[in-house]
Amino acid sequence: MQYPMNRVDTTLASAGTGKTYSLVRTMAQAVADGADPARIVATTFTVKAAGELVERVREHLVAEGRVDAAVDLLGARMGTVNSVCGRLVAEFAMELGRSPASEVVPDESRDSLFAAAADEAIAASAPALNRLSEALGLQDREVDWRSQILRLVELARSNGIGSERFADCAARSVEGLLDLLPEMARESAEDLDAVLRREVGLAIVNARKVKLKSGSSDVMEALEAADAIHRRGERLPWSLWAKLAKAKMPKADAAIVEATARAAGVHPRHPRLRQDLRRFVELSFECAAAALSAYQAHKAERGLVDFVDQEALALKVLRDPTNRERLSELLGHVFVDEVQDSSPLQIALFAEMARIAPRSAWVGDPKQSIYGFRSTDSSLTLAAAREAAPDTGGSVAVLSTSWRSRPGLCAFVNDAFVPAFETMGLPRDGSAFSGAACDDAGLDVPPLAVWHLEGKNKAQFAAAVAGGVVAALADPLAWPVRDGTGVRGLRSGDVAVLCRANEDVAEVAAALSRCGVPVAVELGLLFGAPEAQLVASALRWVADRGDRLAMVEMARLVGDAAEPSAWLDALGSADPDAALAELVPFVDLLDNLRERQVGSTPRETVDAVILATGVVDVACRWGEAAERVHRLEAAAAPPFADSELSADCDETAGLGRPVQMKGQTAPCATDCTTCGHGATVQLPFGSRTEGYRGSVP
Repeated sequence: MQYPMNRVDTTLASAGTGKTYSLVRTMAQAVADGADPARIVATTFTVKAAGELVERVREHLVAEGRVDAAVDLLGARMGTVNSVCGRLVAEFAMELGRSPASEVVPDESRDSLFAAAADEAIAASAPALNRLSEALGLQDREVDWRSQILRLVELARSNGIGSERFADCAARSVEGLLDLLPEMARESAEDLDAVLRREVGLAIVNARKVKLKSGSSDVMEALEAADAIHRRGERLPWSLWAKLAKAKMPKADAAIVEATARAAGVHPRHPRLRQDLRRFVELSFECAAAALSAYQAHKAERGLVDFVDQEALALKVLRDPTNRERLSELLGHVFVDEVQDSSPLQIALFAEMARIAPRSAWVGDPKQSIYGFRSTDSSLTLAAAREAAPDTGGSVAVLSTSWRSRPGLCAFVNDAFVPAFETMGLPRDGSAFSGAACDDAGLDVPPLAVWHLEGKNKAQFAAAVAGGVVAALADPLAWPVRDGTGVRGLRSGDVAVLCRANEDVAEVAAALSRCGVPVAVELGLLFGAPEAQLVASALRWVADRGDRLAMVEMARLVGDAAEPSAWLDALGSADPDAALAELVPFVDLLDNLRERQVGSTPRETVDAVILATGVVDVACRWGEAAERVHRLEAAAAPPFADSELSADCDETAGLGRPVQMKGQTAPCATDCTTCGHGATVQLPFGSRTEGYRGSVP
């Protein structure tokens, strides 16, 4: 029996329209109306955002005099989707027939674990898939079928589809794909091959009888390639059929290839093309099913679960009617932040929670879907959010007034992006700014300017971005900033530079630093590098010898390249701690360091770990030595307290490396981050580098 969903209220919001503020007030109002704080469930999509949400709600409750409720909120289920699911799975471990102590695979280790577990299954299909991939010309388009297998597995898991259903998925995929092709030719595959072989040969003979005009060389290369393949008794790849079908020579030589182009032009109707496509799709799904089964078995043998497992198991708990009474005692009000980043599996989770909790609130902005690579579907999420509210008697609110940007910038965004959003299925009333709460008083310059940068490589473009920032800071009154005391000139702490990727952040931050501009970058960007991960995991193990995950990360990072899965084998051995320790050559040094760390400062401990691990030598062996050493220096640099930073940044200018601030931006440092991380940046002056082609402050 499926119970109906209880009331779900949805809020659609644009960036800077008070989405989080609205959610905090809604949660506080629920407590004021009698909701038990300890039974509140609230999810968002990053650990940082989850922590901020908890603190903001507690601060709001304290400000209202509800101190007891603020304390009780510490027992609420508030965190990332996976942390909430993990807690639920642990509490219902007995009902699931699982140990409550399953080890969670870190998201960054998932792909390597999958590769090791599924290697044999994928290798079994490799010869046939390589042959079909070559026939279909996928290499010419730089399409790797192995990455497509992983994508199939990810999509299936995010939709709750098990490997036993892959055959049905393959049949539907084949049917949909072949429907796109024209009606199959009546001639046999052998006859069509023979016609093309004959016409290619004739075209080459005729071409050699004349002096070809310029512009015919590409066609001749294609003809000669096809002729060589024919002479070897092999079949032409379909990409070459397609190329010959489009073969054109200058007018004087056009007749030479007309018959060849006609013969090759039948390839969409060729019987063997259908056979190859059908077999490629079917074999891809077969390989994906085998790989998924191997991956699941590998984790089960070792007591491991990944994030998707947590979600799937939590969904199983929620759907089991025998758990309903107990779940009703645990789940009161459910609040979902950043719902636009939900996968179909997660939407199913929230829907099941709504069948148990008396009231739910979903808040999000489909335009800000930052987890698209995790198989989210913003149009699906929008449809679910819009339909859930009226179907359950809930409300649909739209926040469209910007509290962050100037009117001109809001108008520019509407004109530039709303038409595109509408073509994607996002209605205007859910994507456009209706106005801005702030005005242009005292700001006599336009809110948008374009810098045209010049350079031939990333380093030169990064230097150009840095030069633009330096020039703007040199003429601060040309870029007026309004704050609580009125209008003033631009300062370095007012500036944010948004880059496409993490490596671009490092490049631009280094360029700004060389120019004497203090820079703040997210610590997370630094600790995404393997050399910083090695230091961090070593520090964690020194602090806690029982931190097996830290030991696993060290073993993985310093392991023998010839045995990349040695750490996995060690993890599954009878004594995993001892087996893992054997893979880490400096484990005794870290043990000795643990005994001495009590009397050391944090900086002294970090320096000692860097020496003990030999991470500098390890990083240099990985290549890009200068950049890796620079990142290690930055990661080891202690954060500056706010009191150590003056308004004009005298203390930090000329440091020669970025200032690292954890959890917040240094008040006088230029914030340099990626566009994804910059979604919540609220600074007066922003510069976006788009592929280093230009910068828009």
